[in-house]
Amino acid sequence: KIIVAIDRALSEMAKADSTLKMVQAYISDWWRIDTDYRTFRLQTDANDKIQTLSRYVRAIYRDYQNQLNENFLNLVIKQKHLSAPACQTDRCGAQAGLSIEGILSQSEFWGKVTSSKKRRAVILVDALRFELGQDLASRLKKSMRDAEIICEPLIALMPTLTPIGMSNLIPARDIKVDVVDGNWQIKSKDFTGNLVHVAERKKNYQETSPQSNALLLGSFGFSL
Repeated sequence: KIIVAIDRALSEMAKADSTLKMVQAYISDWWRIDTDYRTFRLQTDANDKIQTLSRYVRAIYRDYQNQLNENFLNLVIKQKHLSAPACQTDRCGAQAGLSIEGILSQSEFWGKVTSSKKRRAVILVDALRFELGQDLASRLKKSMRDAEIICEPLIALMPTLTPIGMSNLIPARDIKVDVVDGNWQIKSKDFTGNLVHVAERKKNYQETSPQSNALLLGSFGFSL
């Protein structure tokens, strides 16, 4: 199943002439390859009898991922979708960004989820891949049959590191990123703390949304 799906995706990939078409193909179908591969690894990694087959599938998937990344980056460069930060020596101010018309970026997330006046809970999870989001959405649909559940992608800010990604998901405005002597400094227009730290991101959220409450998963007994 995985090999057939990869072969079909590679054929479609060769015809994709824009980053938007590649993103649309991924969110409509190609994400299933990642889900199937993740399931395959979970089911076979501990089975010594089929390690030859497992290595074969892993090699095919790795080659597919390399081709997917190469094709996408080539189109990003060709279509000039990437904006680089202005850097002087070892300091960088603005963040590097990838812009694709029709696809929201991480920095636009908070404005969208808070556009409604209805109360809501927002769960921010690091490294939640789109295919994992689809898996979660599928499970929620089974347990919440009357709810409208939609899975949408977001474009990550670069570099794709946890502090930068998570800082762009909270209500921090005009984020600036500096690297001084190897140490990250992430600041926003209306907040003096360093958003690299979880405690500071929580503080920023509470100052920006005083009527809301920010809780860490650890307070519910989850391991962080």
